Amino acid sequence: MSLIDGFCPDIIRMFDACGDPVFVVSDTWQIVYWNAEAEKAFGRPAADVCGQACYQIIAGIDGEGREVCRPRCDRWALARRGARIRNYELRGNPTHDTWLNISILPISDPA
Repeated sequence: MSLIDGFCPDIIRMFDACGDPVFVVSDTWQIVYWNAEAEKAFGRPAADVCGQACYQIIAGIDGEGREVCRPRCDRWALARRGARIRNYELRGNPTHDTWLNISILPISDPA
């Protein structure tokens, strides 16, 4: 499921073919794409998460139990301004038992 109609079809095919969980977040922190691997990893179908805020769905915490995912994510905001963000780890929903390695790849599609 996707809310990114009109997005470059090649990029969508690339995300669909990826063996890792991939999700795309809009400028308003809304999940607009969630691939099949994300469905498996998080136990939530795309239909349930698309349109929801990423920080509510992922709900990431660090090793000390502190909230990582929150409104106005610092890392995401820096990436949007062109900063290179190194991958990082957090524990995410549904149980916070599993460590996730997160990469932020800012993309824009003029289409």
